[in-house]
Amino acid sequence: MEKLVSVVIPTYNREHTIVRAIQSVLNQTYKTLEILIIDDNSTDNTEKVIQGFKDDRMKYLRHTCNMGGSAARNSGIRIAKGEYIAFLDSDDEWLPEKIEKQLNIFFKSDDTVGVVYTGFYVVNEYGEIHNQMIPNERGSLFSKLLVGNCVGTTSIILAKTCYLRRIEGFDETLPSCQDWDLYLRLSEICTFEFNVEPLVKYSRSKNLESISNKKWAVIAGHNKVLDKYKINKLPKGIRANHYYYRGLIFLYDIDDKRYAFFNFFTAFCFTLRIKYLKGILLIFRKMVWKV
Repeated sequence: MEKLVSVVIPTYNREHTIVRAIQSVLNQTYKTLEILIIDDNSTDNTEKVIQGFKDDRMKYLRHTCNMGGSAARNSGIRIAKGEYIAFLDSDDEWLPEKIEKQLNIFFKSDDTVGVVYTGFYVVNEYGEIHNQMIPNERGSLFSKLLVGNCVGTTSIILAKTCYLRRIEGFDETLPSCQDWDLYLRLSEICTFEFNVEPLVKYSRSKNLESISNKKWAVIAGHNKVLDKYKINKLPKGIRANHYYYRGLIFLYDIDDKRYAFFNFFTAFCFTLRIKYLKGILLIFRKMVWKV
């Protein structure tokens, strides 16, 4: 008997993209699915668009108030009946063999494997491929995840339901970096495996109308995760990497050179490694060439 896979699609005001996302699930070569669409109280025509699909595997749940993406995913985890859960953001897409190939890896792996993730394409708002990410980390990933999110977006993972419920799903208190935090907690109780080829199209055009607010949320979420895992007790090299990462966000996404300089300089002071001075050079390059 085939294993049931629960697909959780959180959505909020995505009437223009959710058709593509749902269709990519319906096009999966693996058919033993339940499709749980969690509408986080959309105010556009998202609900009407979803109702246009006629498939007995689809279930629609609407929140009575807007609670955020993590809460929507947790609602899906709670009602899922499948032995495995896959998440799909409503502006991303899966390639047809995603679930089938991930399940095949599960079936060939030992019981300690709790997550199988896959490579993915980064696409713009027109669906044009901008880049691709190829995974290369497997096994016990906790120490590597402390350095940063080496897995990627939630749309690329297939996880055992029992492990997701054991860690009580996503941390709804985090303003961002919920996926990174989820992987950190999963890595304490299970191992990771991957399918190397890209099987997901990840949209980089998410919430463009509030991109500046989102970047400050990224910083806040990053800080909360670091506090949660006691960054002050981590090796200096790991702390330097985090400050360098934040410097890049301040420089290119928030365009705050003062905070960028502070983070780059702090990264350098932790290790005195020349590579962290590159960030300061990037500031001068941005000032001179406006890039």
